[in-house]
Amino acid sequence: MLSQTAEYALRAVAALAPSAGRLVPTTELAKLADVPPPYLAKVLQQLASSEIIRGRRGVGGGYTLNHPPEDINLLDVVLAVGPLRESRSDTELASLNDGMGALHRVIDGSADYLRQTLEGTTVADVARQESQREASSERVHSNGVAVG
Repeated sequence: MLSQTAEYALRAVAALAPSAGRLVPTTELAKLADVPPPYLAKVLQQLASSEIIRGRRGVGGGYTLNHPPEDINLLDVVLAVGPLRESRSDTELASLNDGMGALHRVIDGSADYLRQTLEGTTVADVARQESQREASSERVHSNGVAVG
């Protein structure tokens, strides 16, 4: 349900979260976020225009979050790079008159759920979950047996 651009924007912002104000060069950010550099440049411009991130050009330049990670929700990131499907009213659905009202309601419900989930999740939440996942994977022995 998300565009490739929205996913890349989310990856870029999530990759910046652990940097705590440090400018991350674009080449490093592309590797951290696993986003093709040419596409990343476009996404970063959109995020900067929406003031989610800020950047500095030149030697020592790069990008950083413009706000604390706990103040940036994922919906804001997605909307910075494009629209997200809005659910339709019962009147709008009835006017379609295509015999697919039940299907449209399922699709709209899914879109509403996605919107609510993104709005209720901050960049800090994602960073915290990733940090916990990495910490738990470090406790696994090379033979695949979890420790403690």
